[in-house]
Amino acid sequence: MQKRGELRAPKSLEGNIRESGGNNMAGIFDNRTDTEKTRHALTPAKKVKIKTALGNKCEKCRKKFPVRNLKVHHIEEAAKASGTKDLNTPGNLLVLCSICHDDVHDKPIPKSTQKGWIKKRSESAKKEIRSILRNRPKVTDGNSSPVKIRVPKISQPKIKPIKIDMPDFFGLGGSNKKK
Repeated sequence: MQKRGELRAPKSLEGNIRESGGNNMAGIFDNRTDTEKTRHALTPAKKVKIKTALGNKCEKCRKKFPVRNLKVHHIEEAAKASGTKDLNTPGNLLVLCSICHDDVHDKPIPKSTQKGWIKKRSESAKKEIRSILRNRPKVTDGNSSPVKIRVPKISQPKIKPIKIDMPDFFGLGGSNKKK
C-alpha cells in the first residue's frame, strides 16, 4: 500500500526500478556510463553466488580457491560497454583466480579459448548461473530505460548588432560620417 506523500512509479515501470531498493526511476535520470551500469548490475552478492555455483574453482587452472581470491571476468570487456549488448550473461562471465585473471588481461588469450572454458561447465552450474542472473538489471539500449527522453539541442541565435547612423548630439565623435 502506498503511504501518503510517497512517490511511486506507474505499474508499467515497476520492473525497471533499480535493485538498490530506492524509488528512483533508473533509466530516466540515470547518467551513469554504460560501463558503470554494467559493473553495478552485477552486484557483489551475485558475484559470490556465481563463484559458489562453480565450486569456488578457477575456470582456467581448475584449482579451488577461497571466494575472496576469485574474480568474475567479462570476456567482452565491461570497460567497452556501449549499451547495445548486455555483457552480464552466463556466456560472457568467467570465474578466474587472481593469477589467471591477470594472465587473461596481460597475455592476450583469444576470446574463443575463454568461451571454450565456459563450455566445460556442468549443466547444473550453467542452470544455477542462469538462475542467479535472471533478475539482474539489463544494460542495453532497448531495456535500460523504460522512457526515452529526447532533449532538443538549443543553440542561442546569433544576433548581429544593427548599425544606426545617429547625429552626434553631445560631440563624442560617435558618427562615422565624413564632414
